[in-house]
Amino acid sequence: MINKIQFKKAIILLALIGIIAGSPEVIAAAGNALRVCFSSVVPALFPFMVLSSLYVDTFAADTNGPLIRLLQKIFGFSAWGTGVFICGMLCGYPIGAKCAAEQYKSGNITSSEAETLIACANKSGPLFVIGVVGSGLLSSTKAGVVLYCIHIATAIMAAICLKPYTYIKHSCGKAKKKSTNLTEAICRSVTNILNVCGFIVFFAVVNSLAKPLTSSLNEPLRCLGAAFVEITDGIVLTSKSNLGMKGKIIIISSVLGWSGLCVHMQVKNAINGLGLKLKKYYVVKIAESIASGVLAAIILYVSDMSKKDAVSAGAILFGAVIAAIVPGLAFAATKMHKQKKRVKTLSFR
Repeated sequence: MINKIQFKKAIILLALIGIIAGSPEVIAAAGNALRVCFSSVVPALFPFMVLSSLYVDTFAADTNGPLIRLLQKIFGFSAWGTGVFICGMLCGYPIGAKCAAEQYKSGNITSSEAETLIACANKSGPLFVIGVVGSGLLSSTKAGVVLYCIHIATAIMAAICLKPYTYIKHSCGKAKKKSTNLTEAICRSVTNILNVCGFIVFFAVVNSLAKPLTSSLNEPLRCLGAAFVEITDGIVLTSKSNLGMKGKIIIISSVLGWSGLCVHMQVKNAINGLGLKLKKYYVVKIAESIASGVLAAIILYVSDMSKKDAVSAGAILFGAVIAAIVPGLAFAATKMHKQKKRVKTLSFR
């Protein structure tokens, strides 16, 4: 019987043989991934990586602010966690997970809150969804807006549903971490962005090696298969497919909910050595992928579509309504939960 180590050796050997045999395709895939990194990923992520560290500290310092009190009541996060959640919604993968790991490592949030934030706050940012995917790949800013509304709605719904299982430390005033300065934030972000680019290039190569295995599949399955491994590759392949606008939006919405193995590995790297578990994360990602695809299908079915198959203003309006109503329903369901104490105070690690 083949043990785990022998199995890993066999997979690595097959991968090496595949790289050698398909070297032109592999080199092209790695080159394309590097171009994507320099043209889209670095400009979209690096400034946010620098600013996110500074923002979380500044946001948490105002523990009595009305916005923090409102968000704490809705999500049950601490002031530090609320800042992390907002950064995750605005800044893109994997900044939400990175900020949550940093705050946990500094002793500002509990392991339970960190695991919930990693599951809910590690999202794609509006610059990528609306700008790159909507305006760029789909040639429709409206489509990007609808996709982002769904993306945020599922994140808020997940955070509210996990509220009964998120235990926080209410006091943020005695935090162990000093404020992050600009130089420290820039230097740390350089390392982080290089890690992100490395993951993207590696998984782009994996996708190129898997192409012979997926060539017999139909177009939607090929798109989903590529996105299962690396989200950018999958979205680009979907945008170039012969599927109609409706089909593209549904697949891309589901793909954004899943995030891809590449992003999952980035999250795992962010929490390396901290002892945090990813059970909540994987459950939420599977649920978000299904919910995102279903919500996109409902929005496109209910709203009117133009003759050119572009997303109408009605789709945007309905998407915004869904983004408001769905989290509200999740909040109502949580309120009816049998567990009375939704937020408990625990000591630090």
